[in-house]
Parts: sequence; structure tokens; C-alpha cells
Amino acid sequence: MKKGIMLVSTVLVIVFVLFMLDFNKYYPVSVILLCLSLFKVIDFIQLEELREDGNNSVCYNKNKEKL
Repeated sequence: MKKGIMLVSTVLVIVFVLFMLDFNKYYPVSVILLCLSLFKVIDFIQLEELREDGNNSVCYNKNKEKL
């Protein structure tokens, strides 16, 4: 759920910035903003996956110790 919200909000920000700026005049700026937002989304998804993996491994280790 959080991933979807993050992706949608990032895409909306990109579209807003591209329409507000004159695309031909500020082409490098828009490309840089696009790349930065993509990296932000990728980092966010990787962090979420690491958190999920960490939680699962912790639970697994606790169960293993109890057994």
C-alpha cells in the first residue's frame, strides 16, 4: 500500500514539474529531477523489502530458538 502511494505521488510531482517548467528551456533540470525521483522510489522500495526481510528473519530466529 505504501509503495503504491509513494509511486503515485512521485509520478504526480514529476508531471507537475514538467508542465510548470518550460520543458525545452529547462530540459536538464527536468531530467535531473526525473532521475532523482526514480532513485528515491527505488531506494524506498529496497528499504521496504529490507524491513520485511529483517522482520521475517527475526521472527524465524525467535521461533528457531524456542524450538
